Amino acid sequence: MYKLQRFPRLGAFFALTLLLAACGGGGGGASTAPVATPPPDSQIPDTGTVGVIITDASTEDFDRILATITSIELRGDDADAVIFSGEETIDLLELESFTELFAVADGVPAGDYNKIRLRLSELSLVRTDDMGNAIETINVALPGNGKVDLNPRQTFFVMPGSTLLLELDIDAHKSIKVTGTGNGTRYNFRPVVFVKIQEADDVARLARLHGTVEEIDDTTGEFVLCQTDFVSDPDDEDSDAHDDGQCLTVVSGEETGVFGADGEPADLSTLMVGDALTAIGTLRVSDESTAGGSGDSDSESDSDGDSDSDGSDDDGDSDSDSESDSDGDSDSDSDAGFDDDDLILDAAVIELGPLGTFERLEGVLTSDFDAATGTFTLMLDDGQGFGDDSAVTALLQDGARVFDMDGMALDESALVEGAEGVFDGVLMLSDTDPATLKTVLAVLDTPDDAPDTLSGTILSVDPMGLSLMLSTDMGDRCVDVTDDADITLVTITDDGTDSDTVGLDALMAGMTAQLFGMEDVGGCFLADTIRAELDNSTGVNMAPIAEAGPDQDAVVGDTVMLDGTSSMDPDGDILGFAWTLSAPMGSAAALSDAMVAMPTFVADVAGTYEAQLVVNDGLEDSAPDSVTIMVTEIALLDGEALYAASCATCHGTLDMTDVGGASAASIQEAIDNNTGNMGSLDVLSGDEVAAIAAALEGR
Repeated sequence: MYKLQRFPRLGAFFALTLLLAACGGGGGGASTAPVATPPPDSQIPDTGTVGVIITDASTEDFDRILATITSIELRGDDADAVIFSGEETIDLLELESFTELFAVADGVPAGDYNKIRLRLSELSLVRTDDMGNAIETINVALPGNGKVDLNPRQTFFVMPGSTLLLELDIDAHKSIKVTGTGNGTRYNFRPVVFVKIQEADDVARLARLHGTVEEIDDTTGEFVLCQTDFVSDPDDEDSDAHDDGQCLTVVSGEETGVFGADGEPADLSTLMVGDALTAIGTLRVSDESTAGGSGDSDSESDSDGDSDSDGSDDDGDSDSDSESDSDGDSDSDSDAGFDDDDLILDAAVIELGPLGTFERLEGVLTSDFDAATGTFTLMLDDGQGFGDDSAVTALLQDGARVFDMDGMALDESALVEGAEGVFDGVLMLSDTDPATLKTVLAVLDTPDDAPDTLSGTILSVDPMGLSLMLSTDMGDRCVDVTDDADITLVTITDDGTDSDTVGLDALMAGMTAQLFGMEDVGGCFLADTIRAELDNSTGVNMAPIAEAGPDQDAVVGDTVMLDGTSSMDPDGDILGFAWTLSAPMGSAAALSDAMVAMPTFVADVAGTYEAQLVVNDGLEDSAPDSVTIMVTEIALLDGEALYAASCATCHGTLDMTDVGGASAASIQEAIDNNTGNMGSLDVLSGDEVAAIAAALEGR
């Protein structure tokens, strides 16, 4: 039996699936998307629609990975297209169990594209305490002002009348290069990217879309949902991507679970325009768009990231097919006649109410699912704003759905002791009974063992023999490479970073490399993932940035700790620290060590202290940064005044008192025991009691 209390929460790999619709299409990677027969030339649109979906995979190293994205572009020989421009910060680790529609842009010119350009302004790694409060934030050094070019193995073509799904997997665990140790540890972003063509019948991760209902088809029950919030936005505000609204059609079926704000099953027929809800299901492109439907014939480039769709569905048919739906969702394979139906979400679960109505809790089952009661016990993970060892009774609602992290539908038999996952529901707290989570969705994890890693410099490469030699800190190692290994070559230039998916023959001696895999029985390392790095920069050094920390207040006698750990170097170089301290007249304060990131000093007199920090990356000093520490005297307590206010009524004036010479310990004991009704003085602090005793001394 557990009593659950909610406390306030203060506050990687991610995949970008680019969806080229209406005029999208072509091939790339390991497979080729089917190409529909184009309509007559007079009907061929010359622009398309691109949507960006973001997802993530788990990491044990950090609790949050905050990425601030400022733009996403497609780059081609003949044309470029802006998919997103603005500033959005999302927590990638909020996306471990689902994808999120990040941006939609119309007016993408048809043609060849060979590069996806991503710009980041900031990437932060955050560790939290058990209550979910941030205790450490690490800024990752971004190359080339945050510009990252992602290059697939071959050109992809946006073709009128067809649809192309490009999935870009960026593994943060393998993309963040760590150098140095201790206070000199630095984190650098070196993107590892895998590009593949997403087949139309691939089982996709569940997508989540929160917004308001824009339009309802009373006949089919389908409705248009316009996105208003990112589920993964850590601040849930100022979402540039939603200024004009990204809308799609939500399709429900017999297996769709619909739940009201109380967590109970609800009837979708009560849905009204303007209602807020979260739809969870599989995202796809409408059959009309895939088959070369009307699309958006507007030739102007719409780069603001909205869903500004001008097309309409003129045929109004349902486009039902006979293929089975293997993922278990509510895919009815019918496309509504809405204007906003290029993107369709086949809903598995619909949660009615504003964002936050339904909790999304991570935890592990400590009991099997009990079919008789419809319950199981869920032990909650730390860092979610609850106390230690918090547990809830999860009550699986009628119509609730169970999936794995890859979006494959499961049944209740998967809810067994030891299973881990993310659970949606409405939390019912009680002062007397165990907390209950009215559970409407369970997404179960199937964790893989973390791979071994090996780092060093490539000595030789044998592409035919699928092997290489690597020089490491522990000596030379032989490496066998699997025939389907994912190999990424990161090329660093002064202008940014290129991330290419390559073959083993693209690697050369002298490149630095990080390998992921396992120790093989033959004595060599067996690598299934390789991240190689080629530095083509001119060697122009970028000056480091000193950060002396926020201003502080202290009192005389305090030990003050300075903090320069937020200082950083754009090139990722290890920093040296040099502090100087200016103290008030009469002070003998000195730094404990002026050459470390976090020195201390004792504030021995009142006044203003100023500490200045300069960092050096081995080549260049930073501009100085300063922190001010205001130190005040400890306020002297007036024991005689405290006695007059607190004791004179009962014990007489200080010169006539009947308790002269009483010690602080005896006074505190009398207060604690309420002797002579002295318990009313429990508002006095220990220092105040000591001041009264000092005034009584010798009386």
